[in-house]
Amino acid sequence: MNLSINLNKISLLRNSRGGDYPSVSEFAELLLDLGVDGITLHPRPDLRHATPSDCILIRNICHKRGKEFNMEGNPYCYENKVYPGFIKLVDSVKPTQTTLVPDDEYQITSDHGYSVDQLTSSLEEIIHRLKLSTKRISLFIDAGFEEFELIKHKSVDCVEIYTGPFANAVISKNDLSIENELFKIKKTYLAAKLYDLRVHIGHDLNLDNLKIVKQVGDFDEASIGHAFVVDCIRYGIEGATEKYLKEIK
Repeated sequence: MNLSINLNKISLLRNSRGGDYPSVSEFAELLLDLGVDGITLHPRPDLRHATPSDCILIRNICHKRGKEFNMEGNPYCYENKVYPGFIKLVDSVKPTQTTLVPDDEYQITSDHGYSVDQLTSSLEEIIHRLKLSTKRISLFIDAGFEEFELIKHKSVDCVEIYTGPFANAVISKNDLSIENELFKIKKTYLAAKLYDLRVHIGHDLNLDNLKIVKQVGDFDEASIGHAFVVDCIRYGIEGATEKYLKEIK
């Protein structure tokens, strides 16, 4: 399983004071030196953390090193005074992977995946447009999703299973809830693999719950951000990276 680190929290910390400290590019370079497989950014229209210029900078760093840059966002986020619109941003950045999420423009963080009724012809047209500028299209979906014929038909290459409810179940220490969430994740994982899709996991993953969820199957990638940055405070960036790589690999 590959490890992609989301650096939104580093850019959020930088933005709280202005300037370029901490440097998102410096963190990206160090993490790639330490062995992570790629970097993720999720720029939002209000630019509260990652910015379009961050995306271009990190994409160039990853490309130069032969690593993957994953850019996340809502394809229906349009241009405003400070944001070029998600489709235009993908066209200019040309990330290795583009992960589409159905986020509301102002929500704090992703909290749900695409439903069947959102897999419209409009979204399909957007996917075909984006594939001109990115190697891979991934859709953010909820655990339990099984309608992969629709996804495969729309030229999607992979899916990322939203693991927030699973992480909350682990926190609750309710064995029945944990078992139920794992069942849904496994059902979605197996159904996706029948259609030869890459399967990623992401959201609220940490060193504790990774030990549990990775037993479901051979996931292709885990995307981790918030917990990783917290663990950098606990263990230092080298220590945290070593721990996550050991858990994932």
